[in-house]
Amino acid sequence: MKMTRTLLISCLLVALLVGASSCGGASENAVEKENVYQVSTLGALSGGVMAGDTTCGTLEENGDFGIGTFNGLDGEMVVLNGIVYQVPVSGVPRVVKPGVKTPFAEVKFFEPEKNATAEDLASLDALKAFVDSLLPSRNFVFAVRLDGTFSHVKARSVPKQKPPYPTLDQVVAEQTVFELDGVTGTMVGFFYPDYLSGVNQAGYHFHFLTGDRKAGGHVLDCSVDNTLLKLDQAEGLELEFPDSPDFEGATLPAQP
Repeated sequence: MKMTRTLLISCLLVALLVGASSCGGASENAVEKENVYQVSTLGALSGGVMAGDTTCGTLEENGDFGIGTFNGLDGEMVVLNGIVYQVPVSGVPRVVKPGVKTPFAEVKFFEPEKNATAEDLASLDALKAFVDSLLPSRNFVFAVRLDGTFSHVKARSVPKQKPPYPTLDQVVAEQTVFELDGVTGTMVGFFYPDYLSGVNQAGYHFHFLTGDRKAGGHVLDCSVDNTLLKLDQAEGLELEFPDSPDFEGATLPAQP
């Protein structure tokens, strides 16, 4: 029988600011729906743990919105409206079957609490600064979605790797870059606080899909024309450790 290796941090982020008593009165199901469900850690993926046992079907059970990758770092993952897409090095997205496995991903049931119009933002840095202005606190995890028109999106994907797996930096050096001009689509991403560095990427991490689902990838830069931006604040983080020999035997450095 597979050993369950899950760390549940229910209302962790809330408790850091307002005390654990704020979890009282909420049903277990309601709390879980407000959590981000994450498979493995960025530190493990960066260190070459690129095979996992969690299926995309499990991701769909735990969220309808998210990002990640696939075993062997086989392209970029976008989870949008409950559908898991893979953007391989061809740049053409495809729908993934539930049995496909992931070594690293994060999903949430997207239920935004705040909407804003994001327009005339000339770069990804400008977009990040705009989202920063909307965050009530930088101590929570937020899911971020933008729907609309983009004058430019610079995206990438990476090729599938074979064991023994290299580091993430070595794989990114082989990335394929796509320059998408005058597109309509959706950016899917998350903001993680600095204190969760190593668990995930501190700050913002976005993936993209065009509205016609013909292009996408990990966002390297963008120019926003006119979009509707939605924010969803998570109440906690549920972290699933990989049940794999690679993870069990990996030497993972401590994060600062």
